[in-house]
Amino acid sequence: MDVVRDRATLLKQQQQSEKTFKNRRDSTSSQIIDPDPAWPATAQRPRCFVDRDFIRHLPRLDETDYVTDPQDDFDLIIAPNTSAHALPDLVAGCSNPAAPIIAFSNAMLPRADVVVRDSQAPTLAAAIRSVLPIAARVSALPPLPQGYERAGLLALELCYTRNCAIEARWHPNSPDLIEYPLLLGIDNPRSVLEEMADADLLRRRFCERLHACSQCGSSRLHAREVCVSCKSSNLQEEQLVHHYACAYQGTQRQFERASGYVCPKCRKQLRHYGVDYDKPGVVITCSNCGDTLAEPEVGFTCVDCGFYTAGDNAAHRDWHHYDLLADGIAALRSGRLPRHDDVETMIGGCSPREFRLFAARTLPIAQRHNRPFTIWRARFDVEDLKRQVGPRAVPQICQFVRDLVVHKLREGDLATALPAGIAVCLPETDRNHAEATVRQIMEYIGRNLQPHLKMSVELFEREQVAAVLEDLS
Repeated sequence: MDVVRDRATLLKQQQQSEKTFKNRRDSTSSQIIDPDPAWPATAQRPRCFVDRDFIRHLPRLDETDYVTDPQDDFDLIIAPNTSAHALPDLVAGCSNPAAPIIAFSNAMLPRADVVVRDSQAPTLAAAIRSVLPIAARVSALPPLPQGYERAGLLALELCYTRNCAIEARWHPNSPDLIEYPLLLGIDNPRSVLEEMADADLLRRRFCERLHACSQCGSSRLHAREVCVSCKSSNLQEEQLVHHYACAYQGTQRQFERASGYVCPKCRKQLRHYGVDYDKPGVVITCSNCGDTLAEPEVGFTCVDCGFYTAGDNAAHRDWHHYDLLADGIAALRSGRLPRHDDVETMIGGCSPREFRLFAARTLPIAQRHNRPFTIWRARFDVEDLKRQVGPRAVPQICQFVRDLVVHKLREGDLATALPAGIAVCLPETDRNHAEATVRQIMEYIGRNLQPHLKMSVELFEREQVAAVLEDLS
């Protein structure tokens, strides 16, 4: 039978999948925190969403119901026998886009959870049974909301319910050259993933750095060595000839005559290598304009729009793989993403994550309107502090110092405790006013804290804040 997985193979694979999942869950190196003791079992007949035009090609199954309305409740998707380009339309706006997918084409892997080659009843029934654990895990999470949060939560849910990382792969047919197959059907997946990583819901793992066309943004670039003057790649490497007697140096082609080498400057015949002349090296010449250059320029020509970008001016874009973090699972179970406006109105103390969210949200506003923006960071002498209070008390001291700082902050300022210090965000504050604020706070800490705390303080203005936030992360 021409199938990818016949009934017996699928049942065996399901058992192996459950065993593999248990081993992953028990492994201490797993990136995904999974407190569930086992895959939950479905308590009702599975409902399969099928395209209305494709349902007539499927057999009736005694223990399965078919639905054709994408807004209806369903547990899994049976994709039509078409290419992967149909998947975005298939899942866009449907009630359960994270549902496991049974497909009839390898082009939908790995977004498809099972691929079969025929729609005979035994094959399809076995495929449905094999994805029921995933369907049960999806159903245990809150429904995905409509709106801007949907794409981010869907990415997290696919990662969580499949117990895998979101891996980047080469995709030469795309201008980006890289894609995320697990997120097939999500528009602009890289932006979605970067937003989730910035919110500490996913952890980045570096994949590749690609250059981008400065005209259209495509990464499908042809690297070229070109003439500095005319940008032609018609370059030739020629041998240099040096005439000892008159010290003239030129390309070998300039010396070549029918009778041998003749110096183009003094017209003398060059007879003996090492006596009359030598060849000290090579030079690059442009056959298009005739210019001579020591080194060619390296640049990129976009294969999509044809625009040329010099290598020194080419922008680059970093691509990553992404692992799910505990905060991402918490967001899934709450049914909503952390919102920037949750911390916009906060004053006083906050967690390091809330601090980064607040600063990352308010910094672009300060840049756009040319307003002052300062962050100051205090680093404690931890070794000296350990000698005075012991290692266990160091985190409590950091927290206490943060609470002292909060008493001296204005409305709209924010402070957070770090493992070995504190950081304070001062919007609408220039360097001079920030220095005065720091002096007052340092005096206040000295009066109210025992033991004596040794610390170093750094001030960062608006142009430096982005680098500081990256360091704090």
